Amino acid sequence: MVDHSNTSTEPDKSTGSILPTHPNLRCLGGLTAQDGRRVRRGIFLRAPVLRALDAAADAALAGLDLALIVDFRQPHEAASAPVSFAADRGVQRVSLPIRAGASMRVMASNPEAILEDADAAAVMIEVYRDFVRLNADVYAAFLRAIAAAPGPALFHCTAGKDRTGFAAGLILATLGVPMPVIMADYMATAALWQPDADLVAHIAPAARAAVLGVRPAYLTASFDEMDRLHGGACSFARDVLGEAALDQWIHRSLI
Repeated sequence: MVDHSNTSTEPDKSTGSILPTHPNLRCLGGLTAQDGRRVRRGIFLRAPVLRALDAAADAALAGLDLALIVDFRQPHEAASAPVSFAADRGVQRVSLPIRAGASMRVMASNPEAILEDADAAAVMIEVYRDFVRLNADVYAAFLRAIAAAPGPALFHCTAGKDRTGFAAGLILATLGVPMPVIMADYMATAALWQPDADLVAHIAPAARAAVLGVRPAYLTASFDEMDRLHGGACSFARDVLGEAALDQWIHRSLI
């Protein structure tokens, strides 16, 4: 099995802060693939839900010239926190809800299911495995959407760390970025995102540190499952896009 837990290499500098009010909105550009090429800047943007935007933030997002926005949230999440940006700008918006599995066990509606941090962390590992076990078709649709996008693509969930974190890792792995760099990008969310009070209130107290944090074992679980079920991220992307389309997308995405 491939070692997906190595965190010894830091990612290259990217574009820095795009929105000071939403620091976990960031570009994957500048990260270096194994062949020495770098991910083009400004074409892949990972984000938390972008809401309560002021005029300056709205203008900054407009300057990104987005062609596609992908939302991984469930319908009830989107209804409670609608994203107003791009509604009138002709940006394609695609809803690709990630199916809930193990994640339901960490919610406050069943607080006694979580006894301590280790229990919550074990559930989170199952959540990340479910990204592949239950949602391979959703992430396949995601790859098809961003590969076909005529311009920059932004993808998000609520926090921009779990569903979005795996999506970012899937892109980077497909482009040949080594796992230590992917892991460092994933772990950066720990310093860039703070949950709001409403989200915290819906998670059992004993589970909060594990559920609201990022840990190497989580992303490792997804990639191990991808290896086991699909032969790895590159093989998965090749099956989804086809050899020729995948090669073209990689060529367009790296410099």
